[in-house]
Amino acid sequence: MSAPDLAVARAELQRLTAAVIARIPQAAAVLVTAQGGVQLLDDAGDSLDVAALPSTLAEEVATFFGLGVYPLPGPGRAGCRMERPYRVSSGR
Repeated sequence: MSAPDLAVARAELQRLTAAVIARIPQAAAVLVTAQGGVQLLDDAGDSLDVAALPSTLAEEVATFFGLGVYPLPGPGRAGCRMERPYRVSSGR
């Protein structure tokens, strides 16, 4: 990832994190499932109620992060490390 692309990705991470935290302040991590579902986890790893998370924001989060579990940056947490963009593999 080039430096400008990395800067854009980091800015998007900050924007999405702020949007998620504004709606669900206890969120410490994002879990994106293989089915494209989004769960939010607290500091203890427990699932949080995502009813306050708009579906459009959940879609943005799933698209940005891709499959996996990602810590969100916050007080005392560095968050996930941005190295390269997620790309879906065709499996070939």
